Amino acid sequence: MKQKFDGNIVRNKLGTMNANSNDNPQTQFLMHIVRYRFHNKHGIRYYILIFCIISYALLGGIIFHAAEHHDEIHYLETNVDKLNMLIRRLTCRIFNATNITLTERKQNNVDELIKIYYQQMLETEEKYKQSILYKYNQMKNGAFTWTFGSAVFYAITLFTTIGYGTIACRTTIGKILTVIYSIIGIPLMLAILQDVGNTLLRYLTTIYELIPNIAKKMRLRHSKISDIEKDNIEYKDVEFPMKLFIPITAIYLIICTIIVLLFDQNHSMPSQMTFGDAFYFSFVFICYMYISFFVLSFFQNII
Repeated sequence: MKQKFDGNIVRNKLGTMNANSNDNPQTQFLMHIVRYRFHNKHGIRYYILIFCIISYALLGGIIFHAAEHHDEIHYLETNVDKLNMLIRRLTCRIFNATNITLTERKQNNVDELIKIYYQQMLETEEKYKQSILYKYNQMKNGAFTWTFGSAVFYAITLFTTIGYGTIACRTTIGKILTVIYSIIGIPLMLAILQDVGNTLLRYLTTIYELIPNIAKKMRLRHSKISDIEKDNIEYKDVEFPMKLFIPITAIYLIICTIIVLLFDQNHSMPSQMTFGDAFYFSFVFICYMYISFFVLSFFQNII
């Protein structure tokens, strides 16, 4: 005896199966991951955008390092020579005013003494690390302002519009490249922030919806409700509550603070950053504020 299959019945059953899969939050979550990782073009776009912004930051590091590094060396050497000349003239005036015969040995000793007092005065005003003398001494030890790492840092502050102010281009070509680089980089960063923000919100909402549904299913397993009644239970879609954004942001900020503090303390240069300073530093970066009271010791030599 042949069985007759009604096409409408088959289509209804398939529709019911799809509806059941759509009502199942676990299935939705897994399908969402597969779709956006492998099949959905928007998922691929996220990876492409992140790759582009990382590549753009590295490209900016190469460009600005090439534009500013050699000029930095020339600038420091020229200004230190001018400073030494001023100190020698001051020494000659001191000896002429006291009518004491000036010898080469006395000249060198007094020059060195003036440099020491000059450094102490700068340290008293907390301006020594911004001085030519300090940067020149750092350069002789191999610590340049414009390294590849600091150039990448500068590039990131441009397209993120943070403008932290620890480093800036001195050359004309560097300033022109800064304008061009920012015009291209800022829209790219805004596009990434929009896509990444939407993705994070979607995943947080899915997880927030998944947790109560799993808890409801666990309760149903231990209850005496029939399977038919369980299937008829609806799982409503929910929106991610705004009240959870504050604790999530606070946790993220604390994690960033710990990372910044550990990074700064593990660097070879002495660190004076406290937990509060690291928290402030992280908050400034997250909020895109144009304030720069505290700087990582890693970048102290580039202020």
